[in-house]
Amino acid sequence: RLVPQVGMITKESVYITRFNNFMIKIPMPASYSIVSMKPFQDNFLFILDSRLVFVVISVMFGGPAQPFKIEGREFTKLETRIIDDLVKVALTTFERVWQDVYPVQLELRSIELNPALARIVSGNEKVIVVESTMDIDGYEAPFFFC
Repeated sequence: RLVPQVGMITKESVYITRFNNFMIKIPMPASYSIVSMKPFQDNFLFILDSRLVFVVISVMFGGPAQPFKIEGREFTKLETRIIDDLVKVALTTFERVWQDVYPVQLELRSIELNPALARIVSGNEKVIVVESTMDIDGYEAPFFFC
């Protein structure tokens, strides 16, 4: 099976914090997608936690939906390509879901793997963070909007 079964997406919490405090919490490696949302002016971050990325990849290649140790290394080219496809599908779905509430146009500006390159505001500015989880074949993995 090439596409993992996504059971449910759940909002865990919404809170306000300083941008630096939020970025420090994200385990490495992670994928930081910078996205513009027209008609709004500012960009937002769509962050895929490494646990989510590796569970998706494991299931895509026939493995179990279980996390595994990944600390201390960067994403490979294949993993980066899968992240790119996953982000595009997620943003297309996000745009479609919002269409009836408030029509928006999402544009993927870039996908960064280095958190220093994913600065959408200065470190001391306050941001709204939405922590969510995605259930993939029974394993809940986190992702974030900032």
